[in-house]
Amino acid sequence: MSEEPQDEDTPEAAPAEDSAPPEPGEPPKDELPDDFVVSEKQDIGQEKIDRQLSGMVGGIGTGNIRNKGQAAIGDGAMAAESIYYTTYNLRQKGKSWFGTVPGDHLGRLLAGYSPGPSDTELAAALKLRHVVYLSARPGWGRYATAQVALARRHSPDRVVMIHVARGERIVDAVDEGSYSEDHGHVLDAKDAESISFMDLLLIDQHARSRKASVIVIGPLADRGHDLGSYLFPLRRPTAAAVFRSQLTYLLHERGNCVGTCADCGLDCVADYVEKCVSGGELSRHLNETLALEEAARIASVIGTAASDADRDQLVAQILNEQLHAQARLVLRASDAERRADGEHWSGTADYRRAFRLAFGALEGAPMASVYSAAARLVRIHREEQPETAPTPDPIEFELDCLLSYEMQVPDLNSLPVGAPRIARLANPGLVPAMLDVAWNERGLGPRLMRWLGELVTEPQLVVRERAAMMAGLLSFSDFTGVMDGLIAPWARSRSMRPRQAAGLSLLSCAHNPALHPALQGRIKQWMDKTKGNAYTRDTVAWAYAYGLGRYLPYDGLAQLRRIGKDLWQRRSFLVAFGVEQAYTRDRAASLLGELLEWTLAEDNGKRLQVHAARAFVRLSGIETLLGSVRWPELLLRRHRGDVDEQQLADLWLTALCLPSTAWSAWKAFTRWLTLAENDPDVADRFLALLRVLVADGGLRTRLAHHRDHVWAEQRPSSALLTAAAAIIGRV
Repeated sequence: MSEEPQDEDTPEAAPAEDSAPPEPGEPPKDELPDDFVVSEKQDIGQEKIDRQLSGMVGGIGTGNIRNKGQAAIGDGAMAAESIYYTTYNLRQKGKSWFGTVPGDHLGRLLAGYSPGPSDTELAAALKLRHVVYLSARPGWGRYATAQVALARRHSPDRVVMIHVARGERIVDAVDEGSYSEDHGHVLDAKDAESISFMDLLLIDQHARSRKASVIVIGPLADRGHDLGSYLFPLRRPTAAAVFRSQLTYLLHERGNCVGTCADCGLDCVADYVEKCVSGGELSRHLNETLALEEAARIASVIGTAASDADRDQLVAQILNEQLHAQARLVLRASDAERRADGEHWSGTADYRRAFRLAFGALEGAPMASVYSAAARLVRIHREEQPETAPTPDPIEFELDCLLSYEMQVPDLNSLPVGAPRIARLANPGLVPAMLDVAWNERGLGPRLMRWLGELVTEPQLVVRERAAMMAGLLSFSDFTGVMDGLIAPWARSRSMRPRQAAGLSLLSCAHNPALHPALQGRIKQWMDKTKGNAYTRDTVAWAYAYGLGRYLPYDGLAQLRRIGKDLWQRRSFLVAFGVEQAYTRDRAASLLGELLEWTLAEDNGKRLQVHAARAFVRLSGIETLLGSVRWPELLLRRHRGDVDEQQLADLWLTALCLPSTAWSAWKAFTRWLTLAENDPDVADRFLALLRVLVADGGLRTRLAHHRDHVWAEQRPSSALLTAAAAIIGRV
């Protein structure tokens, strides 16, 4: 038995068919390109694409969730940035006002507070000095941290809030009489005109005379600020930690069982909270950029919901609302947004909007591709609205003003030499929300379709893949419009790249279960011999190769069978990839039965037999770890009784003896032998299969050849090979 791969053009592999006329609905053969061929070793990145799509839309259809009004916030909610007062007083003719924070509010805040990495250091700083400038971004729990630190320093009934009016200087708005004796004060100066070292020095003098403590909250002091020892950079707790603490507190306060306890002592709360935190959809939102107030709000919705409420639906609604709110802010690209360096924006809001759309759409792509895609979108906008003023080209040092807080680019110093900087989103779930807002609220749909149509022709694979995924997500907003206007032309293209993109768009679209009926109808059209052709069927093959069979499992094998009959798929492995992606344990027997039918089909040239053998070889390469033992997945199914011994034997017979698959099949079969040497249970199953295989005389001869000239040289002292040799016998 030769160990070299066989050319599929040999007569034994596939009879010559050059003279065969085109089938009904097919383009003439001389019009078809050679790029239908997808090799066995070609990696089309199914796992990577599945991770990206699952990160954006998960396993549910976010397009089905529509927010109708504000999400409810239950009683007792304690947003991390919220401030409550019982009384307030004006000072200095309205230049400032102050009020005492209610003790019961601080009591609840302390009970549900999640300690952050800076809390101990902040407490130590308040012992050393009377004034601290707490530098943090909005949403990092600045007010909650300050109130808790002061309540612990003084007492929960001795915390005062002071607010400086917008545009006022602290020295003009707050005087010595603003501070209460032996109290803690949160001085809210985020809207003040400016804050200098001298301002803090004056506050220090006033506080010291009153034996008071003051925590000043102002703009983020990360550039160009010289606040000396007063500056205290806050390191925030994680959103997941805040959510966990708040939900635990609310559920204990409520006192209701959240499990199936016979005599509940609320021991079930901890497990319930951890289940919520680790949930797929919620865990993606509880990331490092989520405002802690939002984490507390989500905890409030769950913790105060009625006992019979569908908490999953509540979470889905509030998360969808939060994503769309963020998307609106990102795409508003307002001049009112603050740049980190305090300088004015460069460029126009149109360019910033285009850049942010490109950043989200091409997440994972190099920044050079993001800039190029943004320029394309701006050009399309200019062509449609020529009266728009020209947009200056962006330059690298202004990258921080183009990004919103959900967008990240690794620091140049953290990358290896020569590695490109890559666009990253803290929460990929923001992408579908951005597309929905751009399509339905900003009216950018036609421009987005034209833009994606251009991106799908780019030479970079990552750009083409992301453009295809975005097209599928756009279909959530207008399935027919996007299919007819964008994806269908790709599916009928003579070039492989657009067809490949169309197949990936179908997979992206399939992540919304509500679109499955429409998607199945479109695929049936493309499979139809009068409405479709070899190009559209090749597109469907690409979709199944990417994993469409996991979402539309019932028609997949039948459609792949029809595609496998096409002359132009003879040398391509797309059908085999599609079968492999459609495999699940519960469908193992039916799938192998379908492949056996393919091996016996009377199609022209026995093309289905070749596809069946290729698919089986790929399935035979799947391995499963059972305890500490690694099994071939199909042999484990036989061990569990899920598949029949004869099914495996018949498919191995075809794959091992067919010239076009013999080399890869013998390599896979040898891998089974290697795994069987490591465990007696695997060995017993392998030898039982071998006993069935040797019943075929031709295969027995080949097994003997392989035993003598391959296996014996590789493993001369193998006990399993000795047992196998006894079964094979002498030929």
